[in-house]
Amino acid sequence: RRMQLQMWADHGSKWNAENKALLLQAEKYYTTGNLDQAKASYEASVKSAREHKFINEEALAYELYGIFRVETGHLENGKELLRKAQSLYAEWGAMKKASEVFPLM
Repeated sequence: RRMQLQMWADHGSKWNAENKALLLQAEKYYTTGNLDQAKASYEASVKSAREHKFINEEALAYELYGIFRVETGHLENGKELLRKAQSLYAEWGAMKKASEVFPLM
């Protein structure tokens, strides 16, 4: 799936697939211990989702990025990212999802 998303991001559907491919890449880097690359990919995913106005996907990228930061010892930054995810979920109208982010903080 990641390869297919990357192909779409590279060839004609960048606005729709790029942030998803970057988020999958970030998660892969995180799970394989490549933390610097993971951080860069999370940040790129957030930026892409914001630029293409996918508020729900921006929220998801912030949420996963926040969990990553908390789990890698950056508690305050992680909490800040999770608050941003919560705010974006609420702005999008996903109040239940927004409330589910809160216990992570």
